[in-house]
Amino acid sequence: MKSEKTILVVEDSERLNEFISTQLKKNGYSITQAFNGKQAFKFLKNGFFDLVILDIKLGDIDGLQILKTIRVQDKTLPVMIISSISDDET
Repeated sequence: MKSEKTILVVEDSERLNEFISTQLKKNGYSITQAFNGKQAFKFLKNGFFDLVILDIKLGDIDGLQILKTIRVQDKTLPVMIISSISDDET
């Protein structure tokens, strides 16, 4: 039986992706890192995850498109959205 939870971190900022992944690993999670939408789709197609941490503003594919695809495939997979969008940018 699988006891370690597996998390897919989808974040195009290498520094932020590494920070999030390192902290989760320290807390006992198994981490798969995707640095763009294309990688995320590949990992989602070929793997099982207990949680996806998803950046909305990826360089190649809109994070919301990835979320829509996840929901078509699995309506119950938890997805945590992260974003640098703020009121200051408008």
